[in-house]
Amino acid sequence: MQRFGWESHHRSLFQDRRRNLQIRRMSTGMTEIVLPWGVGLKASDTTYLHRGYQEFPQEDAHLNRGLVINESNDLLFELFLDLLCECLAEDVVDVTLTRFYKENTGGRHFVAWVDSTAIHSCLCKFEELLVDDGALDILIEGTHPSGEPLELQLSSHKTITVAGSQQLVDLMQSILRNEQHALPRFEKLETLQDIPEHYHLTATGLEVQFEALCLELGAWCVD
Repeated sequence: MQRFGWESHHRSLFQDRRRNLQIRRMSTGMTEIVLPWGVGLKASDTTYLHRGYQEFPQEDAHLNRGLVINESNDLLFELFLDLLCECLAEDVVDVTLTRFYKENTGGRHFVAWVDSTAIHSCLCKFEELLVDDGALDILIEGTHPSGEPLELQLSSHKTITVAGSQQLVDLMQSILRNEQHALPRFEKLETLQDIPEHYHLTATGLEVQFEALCLELGAWCVD
């Protein structure tokens, strides 16, 4: 078991995964969010996180709007795939995989021109790795059918980030608000990354899966 971030944890915390999953809601109307095994909070009984999303400006001229999204563990991967299928529907995409081996360091693997059908089936095959590994980021860059560029990221904090034009961001917001996902919008959404008191976990088995994912995609190490 590898541990990195801000705190080492006693091994007994790893033996019952459910002890690390709950982020409790103290106020009426707050919905509980369940984080993956690979990330969590040191003070989960006093810290609140919400399911939802926030819109924010981007500096890039073409990717000038963005969304950051919190979703519960059991729904996170489904939402990521829905956004991928709806918004990156071109024939090919570029994929960057970054795995952090300790705080602020890691290795980046890149592959260009991956068939969109292949990336979908590949991601489904490695769902456990993508959702549970607190050391892994995946960034997918492509083009919407309208011809506009779009970026979709599932971070090591297990938040989803999307960047694109205002038109594409509006489209994605309609997906987030639909009956299936029903995510509320916040003017200021607190994510795990905003909270210093959090940790990331990974394991040898997930490292093996990461190597298998890179091999299947044909991704090579770039740093």
